[in-house]
Amino acid sequence: MRYSPPPSRFVLFLVAIFFACPVGFAQTPNIDKVIRQANDGNQAAMFNLGLYYQTGKGVQQSFTEAAHWYQKAADAGFSAAQTNLGNLYLSGKGVPHDEALAARWYLRAAVDGFAPAQTNLGMMWAEGRGELKKDLTEAVQWYRRAADQHYAPAQSALAFMLLHGLGVQKDETAAAHLYQAAAKQGLVAAEETLGWMYAHGVGLHQDYAESVKWTKKAVEQKSASAMNNLAVAYEKGRGVPLDLSQAFEWYRRAVEAGSLEAQHNLAVMYNEGRLPKDNPEAARWMVKLQGQGRGGSADSSAPEQLLPPPAGDHP
Repeated sequence: MRYSPPPSRFVLFLVAIFFACPVGFAQTPNIDKVIRQANDGNQAAMFNLGLYYQTGKGVQQSFTEAAHWYQKAADAGFSAAQTNLGNLYLSGKGVPHDEALAARWYLRAAVDGFAPAQTNLGMMWAEGRGELKKDLTEAVQWYRRAADQHYAPAQSALAFMLLHGLGVQKDETAAAHLYQAAAKQGLVAAEETLGWMYAHGVGLHQDYAESVKWTKKAVEQKSASAMNNLAVAYEKGRGVPLDLSQAFEWYRRAVEAGSLEAQHNLAVMYNEGRLPKDNPEAARWMVKLQGQGRGGSADSSAPEQLLPPPAGDHP
């Protein structure tokens, strides 16, 4: 059966930190007070108001209004607003799609030492987006600056580069340490990857129990790949007792969450006649797989996918 490989791309993170204003914030924001503070030029209030509009917290969601208030705070030099404004330009939400302008806003915040901006700028260098020519060495440098500040997404991104030897000498042990640091902060991609590394002994000693521990943490955050990997553990009895019913259940959940590996693995179980016969849900899936022509589509002899994604994919 195939494990889902580690995530192969970096995801931009919204800076979702509410910065303190003089009056502070209750659980439900007093939008009128925040607006007054923002209109009085309070940078934190401008940023917070932009974030409220972007997330729909306490107001009707509006990316246009979010961009308006981020712009005001960004022009005043507020790094978090510069970063989120860059995110909007990169996605084209509330503003025209403009990757070059996104990179410029990331750079303004990054040179001031703001870790989320440094991480996002690293991604732009890694993928050659905006006006930046692809440069993995430059990407690693920005990831490292943010990782040195213990920023989990940067730790995970730098770990990916080290794992594959992209822009830096390959070092699986250093990658594992960074993934551990990010996973301990609850970053789901790091939890998922750490589980994969423990299962295969990549960068650290193989330990199925630790693999299951971190995989379950990622499952709690609804990771489809982690659900598939947990199912593999139950099917093989790796770190948990062998249990085909549990394997089927997690494959089923993983498929419903979008995992192609889980769909393959369910088809293999079907081909080999190992779906639990006393489980009504399994019986329904047998009919479903048969109706999709899965009876002969899966190669049950295919080896487990033990290697990470191709080096061409960047975080």
